[in-house]
Amino acid sequence: MINNNYLRLIDKLIDATKENRINWQQTTRDNEYQIEINGYSIAVLYISKSPFSIDLDKTATCTISLINEEGVTVDTCSISSNEEGFEAAVTLYKEAK
Repeated sequence: MINNNYLRLIDKLIDATKENRINWQQTTRDNEYQIEINGYSIAVLYISKSPFSIDLDKTATCTISLINEEGVTVDTCSISSNEEGFEAAVTLYKEAK
């Protein structure tokens, strides 16, 4: 089950992205985007084992990572397609992309 703090974070990031207050940058991975805020980074990663569209994929996982100023991942939240919060995480990924 996803932590409510992550749900709120995802919602705030979606809003800020739609309002162009934050700009995501693609990482070295094709399916990962990252922002930097006050020296810390937040990354959103979409992983799929299916060749289907992102909207039809029932095998996908979306991961949100919090990274400190030294580049160390301090917390991660992975959300599978059958879990609460997955649609919001995919929305965030699509907006970041």
